[in-house]
Amino acid sequence: MTLWTEYQNLIVGSIGFAGVIFTLWFNSKEAREQRRDERQHEREALRVALTEELRINRHSLKENMDSLKQPKKVGGAFVPTDPMDDAYRSFVPKCLSTKFLIRKNRL
Repeated sequence: MTLWTEYQNLIVGSIGFAGVIFTLWFNSKEAREQRRDERQHEREALRVALTEELRINRHSLKENMDSLKQPKKVGGAFVPTDPMDDAYRSFVPKCLSTKFLIRKNRL
């Protein structure tokens, strides 16, 4: 018998096992990169949403202050009954439960 036929199962099994190990390593690397990209996207979405909410609130307050400075026959200011804080409220549970902002992303 030749060396190949004697150790055929061992050689093929070793090559197959190495392929499985490589596949597992590659898939875990891809999963880590995907999770990193998801976190980056969440950071950007939160940053943009909070920035826009703050801009809207600032603009509203500025208009109210400007309208109060000018004397009018009918006095008053527009006071929103529903505050613009939907993005803040939707991200708070996530931020508190996973410490998303404080430890991981340093926003």
